Amino acid sequence: MGRKYPQSDVKILYGNAALRCSFPGCQIILEVEDVSGEKKQIGKIAHIVAHSKNGPRADSSYPQDKLDTYDNWILLCGTHHDTIDGAEDKYTAEILRKMKKDHESWVVESLTVAGMNIGFEELELTIKAILNKAIPKLNLTSEEENFALTPLRQKIKKNNLTESTHTSLARGLSRSHVVGQFIEARSKRDANFPDRLKAGFRKEYNRLVDENILSDDLFKSMVYFASGNSHDFNLRAAGEMIVVHLFEICEVFEQ
Repeated sequence: MGRKYPQSDVKILYGNAALRCSFPGCQIILEVEDVSGEKKQIGKIAHIVAHSKNGPRADSSYPQDKLDTYDNWILLCGTHHDTIDGAEDKYTAEILRKMKKDHESWVVESLTVAGMNIGFEELELTIKAILNKAIPKLNLTSEEENFALTPLRQKIKKNNLTESTHTSLARGLSRSHVVGQFIEARSKRDANFPDRLKAGFRKEYNRLVDENILSDDLFKSMVYFASGNSHDFNLRAAGEMIVVHLFEICEVFEQ
């Protein structure tokens, strides 16, 4: 069976790792800029449990349908990808799962620190890329206009968000007022700004749903979209704040 790399899982892996090598002490940004100025990702996706029966850390009892998924991958640079596969006795599946968990915890902590200092400048940079995209005209029905009253707990349940997303929600909600102030300030200069912002997010939301990306994966994908898949913690935190704010006021996501 050939290897598969579902794009939704790939995005979650890169996003949770903040586009950095997960090997302890490395954390190198896995992106380079070529002579034309185009950025290319250079990360290596390593299987925690080998895809093939003779590969490093092979385990015949591991579910075959889980081999090519986010849960069985760890993001590394080329050097450390070779390091773990060349010493499978040292870098066991258990060790790699802990390595991945520790790295993603570091990313969460870094985003929390960054989020405390996000202001209008970072929000402006984050939103600029979204507004530059082709955005359809947004026509809301009266029902859609009214669902901002939906209680937060009900929205979380409706969107099937689990504990893995609650940290992002809590972090974003603590700074949601800053996004609200930013949108209000921008709307004084550009009355159509709130609707254009909402339309940009709705367009991406609908695209992801059409690809059957749902629940926590959908929420995280929206955060990556909002931050332009940036590896910069300030922009990632800003993107998260915007998505959480729109979730809170029911401009995006199911009511």
